Formats: sequence, structure tokens, C-alpha cells
Amino acid sequence: MQRFLAFVPSPAGRFVAGVVALALVIGGCGGNEDCSITDSCPNQAPSATITSPTDGASVDEFTAVSFQGSAADPEDGALTGSALVWTSSLDGAIGTGASFSRSDLTAGSHVITLTATDADGRAGTATVDLVVIEVPNDPPAVTITAPADGGSAQSGDNVTFTGTAVDPEDGALTGAALVWTSDLDGVIGTGASIARSDLSGCTHEIVLTATDSRGASGTDTISFTISGAPCPTITAPSDQSSGAPRTELEGTSITFSGSADDVEDGPLTGPSLVWTSNVDGEIGTGESFSRTTLSDGLHTVTLTATDSDGNEGQATVLVIVKPPAAAGYQIHIRWSPGMELTTTQRQAVDDAVDKLESVITGDVLNLVKTEFPEAGTCGGAAIPKMDEAVDDVIIYLEFLPIDGPDGTVASAGPCFVRANTAFSLVGGVRFDTDDLDVAESLGIMDDIIVHEMMHVLGFGIFWDDPVDYLEQPSNSSHPEHDPNNTDTHFTGPEATAQFLAIGGDDYTGGEIVPVENDDGEFGPGSLDGHWRESVLNEEIMSTRADPVTNPLSVLTIGQFDDLGYTVDYGAADPYVQTFSIVFGPQTEQPAVDLSGDVWRGEMFGIDPDGTSRRIR
Repeated sequence: MQRFLAFVPSPAGRFVAGVVALALVIGGCGGNEDCSITDSCPNQAPSATITSPTDGASVDEFTAVSFQGSAADPEDGALTGSALVWTSSLDGAIGTGASFSRSDLTAGSHVITLTATDADGRAGTATVDLVVIEVPNDPPAVTITAPADGGSAQSGDNVTFTGTAVDPEDGALTGAALVWTSDLDGVIGTGASIARSDLSGCTHEIVLTATDSRGASGTDTISFTISGAPCPTITAPSDQSSGAPRTELEGTSITFSGSADDVEDGPLTGPSLVWTSNVDGEIGTGESFSRTTLSDGLHTVTLTATDSDGNEGQATVLVIVKPPAAAGYQIHIRWSPGMELTTTQRQAVDDAVDKLESVITGDVLNLVKTEFPEAGTCGGAAIPKMDEAVDDVIIYLEFLPIDGPDGTVASAGPCFVRANTAFSLVGGVRFDTDDLDVAESLGIMDDIIVHEMMHVLGFGIFWDDPVDYLEQPSNSSHPEHDPNNTDTHFTGPEATAQFLAIGGDDYTGGEIVPVENDDGEFGPGSLDGHWRESVLNEEIMSTRADPVTNPLSVLTIGQFDDLGYTVDYGAADPYVQTFSIVFGPQTEQPAVDLSGDVWRGEMFGIDPDGTSRRIR
């Protein structure tokens, strides 16, 4: 409030001196906002600036990237610390504060956003583009130098194993980078040389695995026999040589059978054969018995045969026990730490889960060991440390402002997958609440949530590996990209049949099923991972979400059939297409652009025994 000496008219018409209080402060709001006659002005947003990396910069994968920025607020002054939050369109939250560095960014095209929030919750942003170039990483060359392949020793003898590993980038590898395993005894040591005198009897497959600083691994394998100890064999519940777990329902009678011969003692029977489970402890003795009370989960069942001299030999088999209630496909939704959703958002998520569980109906292999060793991101969403069983998929959801309306709507994808399959274990979706507000006003928020969850389940993610149904990829970062051949299409037989069923017999625009290839309209983050917008238009997995309706067609269900899921085509929405009509960017109706929502960060394959290895 400003006070000035002024002359004011008196009732008689003469001017007299007096003090007048004026509340209008010229330019008090920065000159760009309307001020009322008051002593306060609207809170202005901070201005944010990114000084490093520079816009359009490129760096090699694994190179440390320096992030530096600043923000000034008209009311609060310079902002620091947690008021500055950095995010990546591929990796989600990557840091806070005015300066930090990262050397673990996902290869690909990132939109880096610095969001500055003042004391009143007003935010300002700055963005730059950053390309992280994937660096070829050749695996180490590994050699077991002793003992010789096919060698043997007597039970109790001290056996020395030696080996070498040379990596093209790191040079000679030593210490914990070298891990020795036996298919009978598990991990037996680390380093260039180990000695063991307690190996189980029978023939071992000894593997030396060397892992370089970037996670690439090489192996060498030999066969080695320990004589003078029993060599047991498990014949039920499954052939131990197949390595495939046997799945049983809880309460079912499971028969275990096996045998062992000893050179001195002959066939071993009774208490000389002891069966144990890593979950339930000792479960039986002898050549054959049955159990109906094994706990739910993945069991490593071991048959230990002991001769009269105390020498032991072992054999193992994997058995999965699951409750009957777990039949069918189960989607478990988790909220990222700190999430609070509106009633409408929660209902939309519940509806999406119901829809997807009606599409995918068959149970997939449950895993009892899925470990995320520390809090991080998955699909762009924040997830906590986890170590648990999974039946069938866990999806973490995060709802927060990202880059305002009409920017990145979401990022979605899996970070854990059952090894050698297209079945996701754990994934995440990060939604921009500003864009979801627009989607809700158009009546399609449910459709967008379904769309993103389907990316988590593998749509557009597993088309290269393991099913190999993606042809002529359009994304220039794809190793098979040919700029002269970008009629990108999906060749899965079930999706192809469903495309023909919805009118595709009349399609003359190229190969089928057409996949998004319009780099100019949608950008690289959408290529190779959606149905082509200019052809499929309203279909829920095209690149743009249309107002009112986005049908989930038999075409998309056929794609999940091609990935190996058990599906119900009866859950599809009505959808046919006239393929002589071209849709796409020329349509003028309101829509939500889903460009760049396919998350392609780190992914790990999980074996049935819980072993994890990076596959992307």
C-alpha cells in the first residue's frame, strides 16, 4: 500500500491537502498480469533454465551426463534442492537440485524436463532433447584351463578349477567378475582359481561365467565327474533333465520317485534317500512317496543319497504349487509411493483391469522370486524395493504433472519378464495428470489407461524378441532399420487373420498388419509400437486416442494371442474398418496424442528359480 500527499476537492469545491492511500502499484505484477485495486498480486510461476546438457546433445551410453540448471521465482528468489525436479521421458525421475550427474540413462531419445516449484506450489518448466546412443558391448572371451573337459576325481578329493576371461573393453577380468557354478551344487566359487573338496557325487556341468563392467557376459563349460559317491536320479514329478518346473494345484497329491546306486553298496533305499524342499524342509524318504501339503510357491526339491561311508550325491527338480484361486490371469495394481488418486481415476483403473482380465484369460507361470534390490523406476513410474512372488503381473501406476497439456501423456512398459517368453512380470505406467484431465473431459480416460496397461503386457514391446513378428522397423535406432523400407508391419498369424476379418481384405496400402511409421507426425517414441493411425484410426492401440470411443478390437486380442497368451475373442468391442479411407493427421476432431508412450528402459529376464539377468 502506497501513501501520497495530494490535493483533494472539498465539499465546497476548493482543494485541500490530504493523504490518499492508493493500492494500485504500476507494474507490481511484472507488467503481464491484470491487477485489481489491491495490495497483492497473483503468484507468478518460477522461470527455469537448463544449462547442461545443451538442447539436442548426444552422448554415449554409460557416459556420465552432467545436469545443471537454475530457477528464479519473483516472490521466493532463487530455488534450490528439492524445489528443482528433473525427469526423463524414458526413465522418469532422474534427480533433484541444481546439479547432479547420471551414467545409467536408457539408450534412446529423451526429453529432459526441469520442473521448478515455488513455496505456493506454482511450477515452471524448461526442457531439452538428449539422445543417448547405445554403445556396442562385446562379451568377454572365457576359457576354463583346468580341469580338462570330461575329467574326474574321487569323492573328497581337492579339485582346483582355473580359468581366464578377457573383455574387449575392460581387459582381463578377475575376482567377483568370474563366477563358477555347478548344475548340481549351484555357485561353487568366484575368481580366476578356486578349490573344492566337497562336490556332490555324479557328473557336473561346470560353468565359468565372466561379466564385464557393462553387464555383458561370456561363459565356458566343462563336464566333470565325482566318483565314489552315489549318483541319484529323480523320475517324478518330472524328468530332471528337462529343467521345466512341474505345476500342481494346492492340495493335489504329488508323487516323488527316485533312485540311487553306489559302487560299493549297490541300490540305496529307505533313509539313505532323503527328500527336502527349500520351502518346507524335509518332505520324505525312500524311493517313492506322496505329499498333499506342500506350501504355495516354487520349490527346489532335492534328493540326497548317502552311502555307508557318508559320501553324498544330489539331484534336484523344480515344482510350482499354486492355489486354485489363482486360476485365470491376475493383474495386481500398485500405486507408486506417495500416490493419491481421485475417485474417478481409481474407478478408471479398476475398469481397465476388469477389461484386460476379460481379454487375457489363461494363467501363466507364477514366480516366487522377483527382486528389485532398491527403489527406482519401471515404465517411468517410481517403484519401491521389492522381493516377492508374482501371479501373474504387477503394474505400478504413477499420476503426476509431467510437462503440461498436449505433451507426453504417459510412459509404459515392463521391466521384469519371464525369461524366454513374452509374459511380463512387473511393469509401470506414469501418467501426466494434465493430459488425463483432457482425456476425462473427452470421456476416454478409461481407454487411455487400458492402452498404457497393454503396453506393460507386451503390446509393441515384445514384437522383436521373443516372437520376431516386426518387419521393416521405422525407428532409426532399430538395428534392422532400412530408410528405404519403412512399411512397418506386424506378421503374427493370429493378428493377421483378425485384420482380414475386420475388413482387411480390401486394404491396398501395403503389408499387413500396418504398424505406425509416421515419424514426422508422431516421432520416434511411437514408431514400431502402435497400430498405424492413418489406417486403424479409432482402434484403441493406434497412436492417437479419439473422443467418445476407442474400441479394443479382435485385431489387438489376436496380437496377444501371437505373444502366447490365452485370450477370449468374445471380449472384443465391435469394430470394422473401411480401408479405402485414410485417416490420420488430417482429421480435425479433438484427440489425445499418445506419441512417445512406449517405454524402452532396462529389462530383466527372470528364470523359474528366481535368477535374474539383463536382457535389454
